[in-house]
Amino acid sequence: MLEENVYVRVMQKLYGKSLILESPDEFHPVLRFYFTDAIAHIDYTIGILAYNLMSPKNIMSMEYMRWRLDEEKVGDR
Repeated sequence: MLEENVYVRVMQKLYGKSLILESPDEFHPVLRFYFTDAIAHIDYTIGILAYNLMSPKNIMSMEYMRWRLDEEKVGDR
């Protein structure tokens, strides 16, 4: 009998897991804030590289970044 390699079982288990976020509402509020913030930073960085600095998309992203700094200063995050 051929034994199955241990690594094969581990890889099958890992690849069987889903990385799709099913529902962000299930996040803890603080983790949801930081997750949204991380996505916004990525969006802002790509937007700066892809669009004009003063495009409406980048202006809205800058406003979010300002709001985020103000929200962090509140201290409840």
